[in-house]
Amino acid sequence: TAITQTTTVTVYPLPGPPRANLNTAAFDGNGILWFTAQSGGVYGRVDPATGDVEVFGAPRGPGPYGIDATPGGEVWFVSLAGSYLAQIDTATGEATVVDPPTPGQGARRVWSDSHGRLWVSEWDAGQLGMHDPTTGEWREWPLPGTNPMAYAVYVDVLGLVWVTAFGSKSLV
Repeated sequence: TAITQTTTVTVYPLPGPPRANLNTAAFDGNGILWFTAQSGGVYGRVDPATGDVEVFGAPRGPGPYGIDATPGGEVWFVSLAGSYLAQIDTATGEATVVDPPTPGQGARRVWSDSHGRLWVSEWDAGQLGMHDPTTGEWREWPLPGTNPMAYAVYVDVLGLVWVTAFGSKSLV
């Protein structure tokens, strides 16, 4: 696909809650942009080719925050207020919840590694979680320091997992 340079800005109005509090976006394997809206308790998609915007109610209401796509194009999001990870069926828009082992952990951000494993920053628990959708396995690691508050998570090209420990002002 050729990339065209332009100064045109296209606005895609969000149907639904007026105070949605949009957070994060990710493209699936078909070029559809998926997004989360924490306060509105919704997630949705935009088809850049048609301009169509759809919004879906989150399984447990307010809280959808981080979102990412795996190398295979699967889309997953986490809910800070709901403390869960969810996989989106990109055909129907339906979300299937996967609960981390620690209740009330405050899943804030999610990032896929090159194997499709999902790395989750668990804000309220101050730890990093990893879910392998292939095996169903979960692992969690507490972050060092006092009041670590795991915020952003990123997996680099070497497969190293980076997480910010907001409360202790450090990178792990």
